[in-house]
Amino acid sequence: IEYEFLSPSHEAIFGFTEAELRADIRLWGSRIHIDDRQQGFRLVPHGPTPPGSFVTEYRFCHKDGHWIWISDYITYCWNAEESCCLVTSVGIDISDQKQAEARLRQSEATLREAQAIAHIGSWEYDAIANTTHWSEEMFRIHRFTLPYPTLTPTAAFETIHPDDREGYLALYRESVATGTSHKTDLRILCGDGSIRYVEVQGKPIFDDRGQLIRLCGTVLDITDRKQIEEALRQSEQRFRGAFDTAAIGICLCSVDGQFLQVNPAFCQMVGFTEAELQTMKFQDLTHADDLLADLVLYQRMLTGELPAYTLEKRYLHRSGRTVWVILSVSMVQDWQGTPLYIVGHIQNITIRKQAEKVLQQRPTCYLDILEDQTAMIALVLPSGVLTFVNEAFCTYFGLERQTAIGRQLGQLVFGEDQERLAKWIQSANQANPIVTMKIRVVVQGEVRWTQWTNRAIFDDNDQIIEYQAVGREIDNLRRVVAGLEVKENHTTPFSA
Repeated sequence: IEYEFLSPSHEAIFGFTEAELRADIRLWGSRIHIDDRQQGFRLVPHGPTPPGSFVTEYRFCHKDGHWIWISDYITYCWNAEESCCLVTSVGIDISDQKQAEARLRQSEATLREAQAIAHIGSWEYDAIANTTHWSEEMFRIHRFTLPYPTLTPTAAFETIHPDDREGYLALYRESVATGTSHKTDLRILCGDGSIRYVEVQGKPIFDDRGQLIRLCGTVLDITDRKQIEEALRQSEQRFRGAFDTAAIGICLCSVDGQFLQVNPAFCQMVGFTEAELQTMKFQDLTHADDLLADLVLYQRMLTGELPAYTLEKRYLHRSGRTVWVILSVSMVQDWQGTPLYIVGHIQNITIRKQAEKVLQQRPTCYLDILEDQTAMIALVLPSGVLTFVNEAFCTYFGLERQTAIGRQLGQLVFGEDQERLAKWIQSANQANPIVTMKIRVVVQGEVRWTQWTNRAIFDDNDQIIEYQAVGREIDNLRRVVAGLEVKENHTTPFSA
């Protein structure tokens, strides 16, 4: 290399003086990065050739040791007289540009990675060129596989579910007309045939004349969120169905005891409407004698000392009467353990309490006599509720005493005979207090015939306060009688 001219800026860019470069003809070439030497200058001719030019980029090691990027515009022509190539080089330091490009590539890589992690894709529509550009994550969200297709605006629009296209098109037109951003949820048709939910956001961009030049936005895959929302909706539906149709009372209360939601069974139990109860606290309904015990347990649960609690207490009905209940209370907390609301399950045990009261009022010796009898004996309230059953009754029906007491007698009677039982209860009076009847009962799934002698007990006002029922099974007797009737029907004069 023989230098004819070196501009003063050459030293400013490369760090070497003209004298240093002229003294060592190999110096400048040795400072070019080894990977760029052949690529950068392979077009310089070494023999007769027409004039030409080219642009190359290469890395150069500055005199102080740091690397710089050079963009070199080179022209050349062959000098036949001297058999050499004359080269003119105009170099520009593009290190800042290269660093900016590297940062941009890193930023784009980071963006791609972030979009992949968050399932957010970006898109752009060029209104002038009528072209569409999607990010890699957009293609992944749409379940397209490599190589990714080139989508026209029409093809991109057709990835929207047919039922959602008209709504999105109207939203897009409104966004362009008003110059505002838009956002909506819609379904997309994916490359693998599946349907997914996405959240689409878009913003129109205009030139100085107000003409739309492009539309850009993002797409967020919300399929998992939609599935969770649907599962939650179905769960809430199931809870609401169970809540509204439950045979026992259910209520949701705030931490201070305010009723938030109550089901129909609880409203019927206390005689107030849901709207009325939502203006009240459970403390307003609780019997004064039971409130302190309830509040002590309630406070222990709120402080975490108890996970839940159960107690028997009394509510005050709208009419003023007392309603005995078994109350089971639990607390729902957030992820930090902060109480959100209280759940109460309430079972009406007023009838059982009445039966227990009647039972407690009877002399112990009287009950002992009934217990010793081999016949089935039951004491029944006018409402049909059992208040006492002896051991023979429990053994016959296969029931525990505590399960039988408080139960409706009609629940043990065969369906077709329940109406006759109800008529018998209504027919007893002072003139005819004792009634004997044959009814079928169900014992462990088997229908059996029984006979009962029933006596109505009256108070001083001639009101029935109790029925005393004594029963026995007559299945065997009915079979014997039926057998005799068959035999009698088949007797002939000869056999007689």
